[in-house]
Parts: sequence; structure tokens; C-alpha cells
Amino acid sequence: MGKVYFHIAGKPDRVLGRVEKDGRVFRDKTGFDEYVGWVDLDKGRIYRKRFGPDEYIGSLDLTNGKIYRQVPLARDEYLGEVNERGFMYQHVSLGADHYLGVLVDPESIVHTAAAYLLLVLPVLDEKPEEPVENPAEDKKPVDPKKKG
Repeated sequence: MGKVYFHIAGKPDRVLGRVEKDGRVFRDKTGFDEYVGWVDLDKGRIYRKRFGPDEYIGSLDLTNGKIYRQVPLARDEYLGEVNERGFMYQHVSLGADHYLGVLVDPESIVHTAAAYLLLVLPVLDEKPEEPVENPAEDKKPVDPKKKG
């Protein structure tokens, strides 16, 4: 079992979940962890849990560690790569890839790919919270001496 950490610059890394030896992936939650999906350890295909048949979301190229997200009716999207030490990188066109996080004590490169697609990618896809405007700040104080 390996824990997945998401890198946050200047702060302690955030624990996202864990990957079991059999390829099952769990998101870290208070109380019981949430089962989110699994990976086919022989083929490198990754599936998200859902009601009914599990959804195929992407795969790992076993020869070079590149990760692809499944896109319906189109070519799969290249996201980044992982290595046998558990490090995950996001692809940046015309630049150096960004370090995203690590799977501590990975069983194989396939386990790291499952962590990337099922735990790290949803964090990257989250929209940052927009500041809530306070309507009270927009109102200027009324001067009681001034009329009209």
C-alpha cells in the first residue's frame, strides 16, 4: 500500500489517498476512505468506479511511462508521465514538465499511473474558489449632513 501526496509549493504536501497492491485506489476522507477506481496491472488500463460497469478513463504506455486520458471519439490526450520511483509529472508544451506529487513505495509504475489519473488529476481539474463579493463593501457610508 502506497500513499499519494500532491505537491504544494512552500507548504506541506497534501495526502490525497492510497493505492493498494491489487490496484484498487482509495481517496483519503475522514472516517472510511472512498473507493474511486482500479487499474488493470497487466495492461495499464485505468477505470473509475461508477454505478454499473466501471468507466475506462485512460491508460499508461508500459514502455515509457506516458499517461493518456481517454477522449470519446478522438485521439487520447497526453497528460504527462510517471516513473518507477513514484514521481508524477504534468506535460507542459514548449517547457519543462511540472512536478505534481509522488506515490510513496510504489509496487510498480502502473500503480503510480492509477494514482495520477484517479487522485491527482481531479485535484488539477478543480476550479480555484473565486472570492465572494461582499455587497456591504460596495455601499458607501451616507453622510447625515448631506441631503439628496
